[in-house]
Amino acid sequence: MKKLLMAACIVGLLTACASEQKRYVATGGSKADGVINLSYEQRYYERSSPNPNQGLRLAQKRCRQWGYQNAERFSGHTSKCNQVRGHKCLSYLITVQYQCF
Repeated sequence: MKKLLMAACIVGLLTACASEQKRYVATGGSKADGVINLSYEQRYYERSSPNPNQGLRLAQKRCRQWGYQNAERFSGHTSKCNQVRGHKCLSYLITVQYQCF
């Protein structure tokens, strides 16, 4: 019985820690400059990140809406803490930029 209870607890913990696939969302940019900002939230215990193809498709769609033909991701990203408890950051907003052309 103890082994069964322990196994159930482990499965529960693993399920609670499992994270869903992240998705980029448009969070800003400049039509005049042809720059799109896409972001996602990353909690300190999560290890997943969005599919880069989903981000590219989203940026391309926005660029086409603005009259551009395509989009290309800039290298790098920025991260900003958006939830703090004490001296620990509990979640970050990760932002990447795309250039429309």
